[in-house]
Amino acid sequence: MSRSLFILISSFIIFLYLIGLSNADVFTIASGQGEISIGGISGQQSGVFTGIPAVTSPTPPSSNIISNNGGSGGLIIPQIQNLIINPTSYNLPASVGIQSSGKIFLFNNGSTSLNISINLVSSENIIHFNVSSFSLASGGQKFLEFSINPPNKSGIYTGEILFSAGGAQTIVPFVVNVASGQSLFDVKVDTPSAISFGENLTAHITLAQMGSPKTTDVTLNYIIKDFKGNVYLQQTETLAILNQDNLQKLFDVSKFVPGDYVLGVEAIYSGGIATASSKFSIAAPGQIITPVQNPLSPLFIQLVGVMIALIALVMVIIINIILYRKKGRRR
Repeated sequence: MSRSLFILISSFIIFLYLIGLSNADVFTIASGQGEISIGGISGQQSGVFTGIPAVTSPTPPSSNIISNNGGSGGLIIPQIQNLIINPTSYNLPASVGIQSSGKIFLFNNGSTSLNISINLVSSENIIHFNVSSFSLASGGQKFLEFSINPPNKSGIYTGEILFSAGGAQTIVPFVVNVASGQSLFDVKVDTPSAISFGENLTAHITLAQMGSPKTTDVTLNYIIKDFKGNVYLQQTETLAILNQDNLQKLFDVSKFVPGDYVLGVEAIYSGGIATASSKFSIAAPGQIITPVQNPLSPLFIQLVGVMIALIALVMVIIINIILYRKKGRRR
């Protein structure tokens, strides 16, 4: 009987947990090594952080207009219609002197062919395509390979891949985190993917020693750049690190113009440099950052919880019937 009671109580607890999960707010944050999900980043919000924060506006801009100058503002150029690109941005780890490669996928979802040219905006010739132009037929798809050639100096390097067709343009921003060949520290940077205009940026930074732990002085260089390489903020501090340290930093970006930026961290220590970064956006005045609700319907999750509880109840009844029959036979 105690086993049956345990099953029933456990099922009820799972049911309550699922109901609580269905009411959680959802966010996404960017990691230094790409997009990951993690809790407790978006201001003082809490809950399950697995979705994407949306930027909503009472009068949203046209979906086919993009800014050509990121955080620095500037020309407005229409986006290429019916061209699907994946991924839409890159956060790439790299090491000094070590060449690597990547791929990008393009799909023409329109009814006419596209003659596409490729240009790069970068202070360093880090990314290189073997082709400068190509044609993509209606319904056609293509994987483009590119090489990553890190410079001889560690640091945070940003740029943009520009795909142009018929006077329109689609931009794929990238950041390359170049570290020294041998890294004794693992660095991770977490920020909200979007903040409101006039708001400061809260970042969580994790430093973890690799190998045998010992107290090490680490100089942290913080840098905020746009994807054209313009630097907007630089700060430095030195810390003594043993095993791991988790930092929460507040950066004054309240006067920054709306656009896309990168927070980069360089961890400099005796013997090497580790790097990481995180992309974030500043919404235009009047736009509101709102959490997206859990993609799983609350009703669906509650129904699943009810089904689990009912199954557990049936199991309890069956077990009690079996035990009752066994006792009857013994008599």
